[in-house]
Amino acid sequence: MEIRGEVRGILTGFGLVAAVVVVAASGPSMFPGQPLLQSLRPHLGIALFVYAVIMVLAGARWRGLALAALAALSVGHTASIIYSQQQARTAVADRPAIAEFDLLSFNVLNYNEGNSARIVDTILARNPDVVILMEAAPVFAELPRLREVYPHDIGCEDEWTCDTLLLSKTPLEEGARLTQLSNFSPRRVIYAVSEIGGQRVNLVAVHMTKPYFDYQSEIEAHRLRQELKGLEGPVVIAGDFNAAPWSGNLMRLMRNADLLTGNAYPGTWPVELGDFGVPIDTMFTRPPAVITSIEGLPDPMGSNHRGIEARIRLVSQ
Repeated sequence: MEIRGEVRGILTGFGLVAAVVVVAASGPSMFPGQPLLQSLRPHLGIALFVYAVIMVLAGARWRGLALAALAALSVGHTASIIYSQQQARTAVADRPAIAEFDLLSFNVLNYNEGNSARIVDTILARNPDVVILMEAAPVFAELPRLREVYPHDIGCEDEWTCDTLLLSKTPLEEGARLTQLSNFSPRRVIYAVSEIGGQRVNLVAVHMTKPYFDYQSEIEAHRLRQELKGLEGPVVIAGDFNAAPWSGNLMRLMRNADLLTGNAYPGTWPVELGDFGVPIDTMFTRPPAVITSIEGLPDPMGSNHRGIEARIRLVSQ
């Protein structure tokens, strides 16, 4: 009996720590590292529920049920965020379509040189209209092949500074620029405009800082919001945000820049989890652009991120 009591006590101690982590993941950002927990919120909630079941089976019934209730609240909170995002997207997606195009986004990984040819082969086989690559240096030598199909691009003028790259089948208007979001993210955001299907579309490629560098990601999101507010017409923004759409940072970005998420949230990291991973690589649109389908690429091709491809519709106002 004493051993069982000690086991329940140990489980309770770890359970309290887990509960604090789950609460922190659902609360506003107040300390460094908390944005990372926000992106992991549904995963932490599910893990806490499994732990609660273990506590119940170990005899700590009421403590386990209390943790299960907290886990349910956490998962429910995330579900309510997703529901709200999807309601907003559906309202735009139901409008009559004017034009459609495909966009592929992929974080290649800086030291993924051995898969460069396979990555380019995959892009050419899928044949999207617009391609956005991050940490693109490994495919630098393969760019001539890509430029045969995508003659309009910005980024990766030389291999040593090659990170964010945007390639397009349609011409990019004069004024396209590669710039920075912060000192942590030099040459990691692109603003360009292209006419697609007779419609002028703002294309934005972004590679944001990881969320555990103090508050750099929040600073970058604020600067990005200010830039997006100054763009006229439909906006499509894609890349590696290093955060999930239900994190506080990206929710503020969506709210203040009038952005919509896609119709699904394919997991991109870690690649071993497939669609059950965290969707830190994603896309957003501003009406009259809307994502009608989005999926993760089945093969990470040596990267630690999965690529994503989306069908984007331009609808009537």
